[in-house]
Parts: sequence; structure tokens; C-alpha cells
Amino acid sequence: MTIRSMSAAVFLSAGLALSGVALGAEPVDDGVKRERAELSSMELKPFDASVLAGLADWQNGAALNADAIKGKPVLIVSWTAWIPSSQQAVQRASEIASKNPDLIVVLAHADNRYENAAKFLTDKSIKLPCARDVGGKLRSGLKVDADPDFYIVDRAGHLRFADIETNSLAAAVDIVVKETAEDASKIPQTLAQRAKDAAAEAARTRDITNARRPGEKPVVMFEPPPASAYAKVIWPPVNQDEDMSKLGDSTMQGQVLPIKFGGTEQWLTPKVEGQDMAGKVVIVYFWSPSDDARFDNVVEALARSYRNDVQVLAFSGMKRGDRMDSKIVIERALRAKPALEFGHIYDTDQKIFNDLKLREFPVVIVLSTDGVVRWAGVPVDPEFPSRVREIITIDPGVAARRAAEIKAGIR
Repeated sequence: MTIRSMSAAVFLSAGLALSGVALGAEPVDDGVKRERAELSSMELKPFDASVLAGLADWQNGAALNADAIKGKPVLIVSWTAWIPSSQQAVQRASEIASKNPDLIVVLAHADNRYENAAKFLTDKSIKLPCARDVGGKLRSGLKVDADPDFYIVDRAGHLRFADIETNSLAAAVDIVVKETAEDASKIPQTLAQRAKDAAAEAARTRDITNARRPGEKPVVMFEPPPASAYAKVIWPPVNQDEDMSKLGDSTMQGQVLPIKFGGTEQWLTPKVEGQDMAGKVVIVYFWSPSDDARFDNVVEALARSYRNDVQVLAFSGMKRGDRMDSKIVIERALRAKPALEFGHIYDTDQKIFNDLKLREFPVVIVLSTDGVVRWAGVPVDPEFPSRVREIITIDPGVAARRAAEIKAGIR
């Protein structure tokens, strides 16, 4: 099944048409701590092998330095032995290394309680080189924000992938292992030209208002995960905050979004098409320009931080008491906003608002890539940013799209 047929099969039932573009960054205090733009700026640049000098107390081999890794593909794993996700990351790295004997793996353990590393590696019969990150110097140099993180260096010595997701790791390693050093040396120029060509194509079709269109990034075809893949995921718990009783029907969490779009609502920005949305987590945001700016700030920060993985559909025009924001008021408010990749929709006659049985706003509803509501609440709930990040990390559709982008050489 292609990305386009997946869009029809999964999202047309709910009437959704969504999108996403390239990665950016703007942190939020609770949960969105990664400045992606800074990481992206490190990619495709020469890897600073001096960070390896901060590693000490090597196990399973001699200390590694610039000479030892020259011309080799390298996987660096930051980890902490007593954290389950780190243990899984190391085991995954060991599996990948066993299939790629030319790959050098460096396990950079946290500075404290290093004795736990030896025990874990021995218990699991893992022979990968491991060292203690003294004073967190390697983590600082690579801008690691949490364990585990994965970084990949190609044969030409470029930091090819910074902080890659676990589900995309095997595909990324496969790329750098199969390349020659000469091929790898040409990658920055090749990707720069592809980006230039894509930007030129987008410019030819961009809306005449010069608003930035969702979906400017090339669409990559991929096989969507089956329903069984979503069933195996441990999704975030239902938001049971007392405010949920004031907002609407909390039972929609864990269910397919119980509404259909495509009726009387009006697009205030260029329509977000279905083929541009597949493999993205969706935030449905009900807002009013008269609300506290903090609500917008949180949603906008998430949109910037995860521009490649999240699409925001912002609904306006709901009625609160005797007051309703007119379309003119909303359009005036949008002109004062930055050009984010939101799809802005005016909810004529409050149809969507009423169908969802919402009794208050602002409200955010987070959908996984199969169209199921995985979390709902208010934008300033401290859990909101972290839940979005968690859903992005574990969503099978996001992982499938990212792996396809890596293979296509555009991620």
C-alpha cells in the first residue's frame, strides 16, 4: 500500500487532510527540551572526534580515537545501565553490530554508577566497546538531552545522523555501512542540491499569499504499518485530569476521532492534503484569539520543534456563552501570527465543536497516525508536550515514514 492509499484508508473515514515539513526547534519548559535545529546544524559536518577523549575506563577493547575510527562507520550510543530504555538500546545496537562487522559501536555510559555497565554487559554477553563519559563531556559535545541517544558517523567522517530514533536505527546504519568513503564524501553536496531543487519546485506552486504551505517537503512513499503494529504499542495513559469533565467527552481517548470533516467548515489557509499527512502525529487545536497567549505559545513551540513529525489543525469560530469569534476577527488574528505550518479552519456553525461535545476551549486532541485519539486536554497541561513527544517516539507510522525518508536520502 502506498502513502496515498493509506491516507484514504485511514483518514478519509474521519475526513482529515493533514501535513508536515522539515525539522525546526523551539523548546518548551515541560517536555520539549530538544533544540532540533541545533542538532540538524551538526549533521553532515565533520565529526569532532575529540569528544572521544572525554571517555575513560574502557571495557571490551582499547580506547578509541580519531585514528581508530577513520574510514569506518561509527555508531555512538549514550546510555545508563539501570534505565530500561537504555538497556534495550544497547541490546539493539549489539544486534545491529552482529550483522555489520565493519561497524564500530561506542557505548558511552553516564559518569555515575559506571560499575553497573560492566554487570549489564556481562549478564547479556555484550562485547561492544564501552567507556565512562567523564563529566558528561561527550554528551555536552554531541548535545545529548537524554539517554539513550544514537549518533552515526559515516566513512567520510561526517556526523551523518544526530539523535536518531530507535525504529530508524537499522535503516540508518545500513546506509552508512554500504557506502564507500567516496560516496559518503559527496552526500552533503547531493542533499544540498536535492533541497535546492525541492525548494524551487515548492516555490512554483506556493500560494500567492506567500503563506508557507504544509507539505513543501517531498512526499516519500512507504508501506504503512498494519493495525497489529499499533495494537502492540503501549500508548500514554488516558488523561483523567478533572478539567476533562469540563472540556468534553474524555471517552474519545483510545478511540478513532468521532467526527467527520468536510462539511460546512472553511479553510483559512491553503488546504492540507491527505497525501502530505501520512506518518505524522496530528494535534487538533480548538482556539480563540481572545485566549491567553500561553496556549498558542505551547502549541506553536511543539509545531516548530517537531515540524517533520507533527501537523496542527487549528479550529476557530466556536461559541462561548453569547460571544463567537467571527471569521473576520479570526482572519485579522492570523495576519498577526507567524507563518507556521498550521492548517487553520473556521468551524462554521460550530459543527465540529458540537459534534465533539466540547464545552470549553482551548482544547488539544492528539491523534496517532492511525487516526486514534491518544491524548486530550488543555495546551498548558504540563503533560501535553511530553505526551506529544512520547507519541511521536512510539508511533509505528512515524517510524515507517522516517525510515523511508532515510532510505530516500532526504532526512
